[in-house]
Amino acid sequence: MELQSLWNNPTVDNRAILEKERELRNLQNQIREKGLQFKLEARQWMTPEQISEFGACGRMGPGFGPRPMKGRGIGPGKGHYAQ
Repeated sequence: MELQSLWNNPTVDNRAILEKERELRNLQNQIREKGLQFKLEARQWMTPEQISEFGACGRMGPGFGPRPMKGRGIGPGKGHYAQ
């Protein structure tokens, strides 16, 4: 939200946007690093067969990952209590 408000402000200094973008990128890199550390740690406990199924991408197999949103939730529609 902070970054969006900077982009939406016509009088903001470009350096402020650049700094906020760097801050966001640093946080994203920290998250990726934590994920990598988790995968490496999990790999220690896997059998060779599990490692080959796990793959270089680190996918956990069916059941993990993004899925289409279905059912009730946030977004346009008839409302939470609609039948």
